[in-house]
Amino acid sequence: MALSELAQARIFMYDFIKSLFLEEPTNETKEKWLKALAVLEKGTEFEPLDKAIRELRNHLENAEVSDLQDEYYELFVNPAVEKPLVLTASYYLDGKAVGPTLARLRKILGEMGIKRAENFKENEDSLVFILDLMAILIENLEKKVYKDNRYQEKIFENFLKPCAAGVKKTLENHPKANFYKKCAEMLQGFLLLEERLFAEGIS
Repeated sequence: MALSELAQARIFMYDFIKSLFLEEPTNETKEKWLKALAVLEKGTEFEPLDKAIRELRNHLENAEVSDLQDEYYELFVNPAVEKPLVLTASYYLDGKAVGPTLARLRKILGEMGIKRAENFKENEDSLVFILDLMAILIENLEKKVYKDNRYQEKIFENFLKPCAAGVKKTLENHPKANFYKKCAEMLQGFLLLEERLFAEGIS
């Protein structure tokens, strides 16, 4: 079954944003990101997102891969930093890495019949996992696995939005965040568009 154009576009966005936070940048990933952004820069007709896309592409075009890697290290790896950037919903909702939020999400995943892949190292409430989950839910709805988009909206409102907001706030206040701050701004722009789509009843 072919997916609708809207579903394909939404899945593309979720997959692209997921890739920004998935692993350390390389020359190869930088080129892939620039190609994707060139496509996206043709316009989504939603100015907050279009502005964030332009700014991210401009920053990426002028950034050296070594600078992106240094920023990644400082934000995600540096053992000398007490609290590196945390990408879990539990951290922002419960104040700790593993809490009731993760348990709630795992219960919903059980209802949907979705399990975390064994080779995926992060918890299910990590930003990367949730972004991937949203893409899966969109595809499953198109394939009539679900009758409606209630799971999409539940994951979006209760887990993705607060996690993304927490990450964005952290990056805004981080002295060494440049590229990833732009990534968070693009994510926020996309979530605003998603909110509008949900409000209009588009799944």
